[in-house]
Amino acid sequence: MSALASDEKKRIGINEVRAMAIRSEIGAARVYEALAELTENEEMKKLFLTLAREEWGHKEVVERLINEKTLSPVVELPEEIVTEFAVLYENAERLLSPETTAKDVVDVALRAELASEKFYAHLIDYAKDEKARSALQMLANMERDHYSRLMTWRLLL
Repeated sequence: MSALASDEKKRIGINEVRAMAIRSEIGAARVYEALAELTENEEMKKLFLTLAREEWGHKEVVERLINEKTLSPVVELPEEIVTEFAVLYENAERLLSPETTAKDVVDVALRAELASEKFYAHLIDYAKDEKARSALQMLANMERDHYSRLMTWRLLL
């Protein structure tokens, strides 16, 4: 468990956790699809389309994985994770405005990938069996991989 004090955690029901995860994956996929349309760099376009496809795949995993059979009915998430998710997805639509630069969007995507990694890694503590723990670890690892791939491009922008 996290070393955060209990007053810095938020108790959330499994249905809300599931909804957060699904919204996160859909939001990420849509942002990457929009980025692919906006970029003229073919390699970057391929990366964004690959990330979008993988995020849609994560959504399917989440739909199968996060339920009362696999996780505790209530989890305690660090407030920073809950807040980060809310801020990122409230601002997702504004990210795609004409004034936004590629760097701006990639910076937010990097934050989102880190938040998603922390989210899934934290849920491992609430998994009811090894299969669920492994699947959550896989999702956390994939989000970290997305972060690494984006960081490579961010350094080139």
